[in-house]
Amino acid sequence: MKAETLIILLFFLSFSHSLPTFLRHKWLQREKYFRHLSSQDLKLPKDLWFTQSRDHFREVDTTTWQQRYWVNDSFWDKENGPVFLMIGGEGEADPKWVVEGEMMVLAEKYHALAFQLEHRFYGKSQPGADLSMDYITLLNSRQALEDLAYFRMNMTTKYNMTDANRWIAFGGSYPGALAAWLRMKYPDIVYGSIASSAPIQAKFDFYEYFEVVSASLEQARNGPACVAAINAAFSLLNKLILDNSKWASLDKMFNLTVGLTTPEDGKMLAMSLAGIFAGIVQYNNDSRGSAVYNMSLLCDVMTNDSISEPIDRLAHLSRSPALFDNDVSFQDYVKFLSNVTIDPAQGDRQWTYQTCDSFGYFQTADSPHQPFGTLFDTALYTLICNQVFGFTEKDIPVNVNNTNEFYGGLNFNKTAVTNIVFPNGSIDPWHSLSVTANVSESVTAVFINGTAHCANMYPANPYDKPQLVAARKEIDAILGSWLAKT
Repeated sequence: MKAETLIILLFFLSFSHSLPTFLRHKWLQREKYFRHLSSQDLKLPKDLWFTQSRDHFREVDTTTWQQRYWVNDSFWDKENGPVFLMIGGEGEADPKWVVEGEMMVLAEKYHALAFQLEHRFYGKSQPGADLSMDYITLLNSRQALEDLAYFRMNMTTKYNMTDANRWIAFGGSYPGALAAWLRMKYPDIVYGSIASSAPIQAKFDFYEYFEVVSASLEQARNGPACVAAINAAFSLLNKLILDNSKWASLDKMFNLTVGLTTPEDGKMLAMSLAGIFAGIVQYNNDSRGSAVYNMSLLCDVMTNDSISEPIDRLAHLSRSPALFDNDVSFQDYVKFLSNVTIDPAQGDRQWTYQTCDSFGYFQTADSPHQPFGTLFDTALYTLICNQVFGFTEKDIPVNVNNTNEFYGGLNFNKTAVTNIVFPNGSIDPWHSLSVTANVSESVTAVFINGTAHCANMYPANPYDKPQLVAARKEIDAILGSWLAKT
């Protein structure tokens, strides 16, 4: 297949590269993907609103706000049926999650009531007048867990629930971590959690991310040659970026709308180009069977000898607006993140704040075991955190450590915690921060070979790998065993 044809196919990718993809955090795109999954018009539930406390940890603050949620009671057995809670995350929530998807397959089977609660400060669930530091400091996972607990308490009353109506939390990515933490911290609130692709270990320098990207690309068509070509392309790219006399040629090669003027711009260019591969790997074949979300298509381009040099093949990939945003200006990015106006469709400022304040998750090129050069490092992320929010380079590692101390990270209390399933895909780079082996009889890992981020959450289709089909059955069996207990 010619490279030109590949680019046409790749153009139809639905995720946006309006910013460096992995800097803005890939989980944000999950909601966008899901909107395109169904080929039919679904009858969606209406928006509902819940009066929520603004600050759960200051009794003197009695301010409230309206948090959005959705409900589907189509299958519910009010006497004995469980309650499934889909936790919203770092983007505008989509009510399709309480209409279709694997949770709803299970809801029908087990006669469950289904809720989805949108995360504070995302979508239309806004506790403040804007996203300034006056308000956004109330955006953190601990407040979000309290939101979930308060919502659960009030819905129990509203629907006249009893102890027979067991609550099960569902979430993927950051919401997957929230689902796990909700069970760990509030075992009386939820009976169990399905924590898909859940990075429960916060990490300042998440260099393992690109190690997994590299290892996953090795499994693609012509994988070893592909990774070698990527390494050659980025090795030369690094040299050109470090020589400011070559910046004009890079501007032309990658058709940059704003030319490189600072070393930070060069780092942003390298990071954005690496994001082409990271985005495809993380969501490999995530278009439910069509040809587009595919590592092998990228590798076909990177090993195409009709395009003379590896860096030219990289430039060829960058021609697709669906893969690469050609504005890599560092200051433009800082300006974008500094906008405090609420836009329900945007979550970049909010999520970046959470990474600086709590999680890190900074996907760097600091490991020698990856082919994407060495230029984007923790210093770049720290500079963004500083210029946008005022965090110092000493603040962020301390913040990350505090998160791990509070939740336990991967060293959580394994004797006290029960009833959590951790599904993860082997191709998904985020599995490095999740649980991938059984902890106990009731805290289990479902490690799905050859699948990507949150794959088990989506509707089943004929193209699903046998191991994904088996994983869904395993999760179903575990959930059934929880609900069968007396």
